[in-house]
Amino acid sequence: MIKCWQAVPLAAGSSLPHPAGTVLASDASGVIIACGHGSALQVTELQKPGGRRQPAQQFLQGTPLPPGTRFAVPVDGAAGA
Repeated sequence: MIKCWQAVPLAAGSSLPHPAGTVLASDASGVIIACGHGSALQVTELQKPGGRRQPAQQFLQGTPLPPGTRFAVPVDGAAGA
């Protein structure tokens, strides 16, 4: 499970909403993940299981997250990713 520690909300701007948890883009500035209804988050700090928190640029060097990758969406308060 990948943990997301810091993120910035992005305004709804897509006329074709993607399912929540879909990676829309990833680069040194962060990983943009769809949240549903055309909104998204730009995640700027992530953590792999057993690893330490890392800025997006450093995280992506070892763990690429290409567009189309899907994160699990928590159900009933359960953590997932």
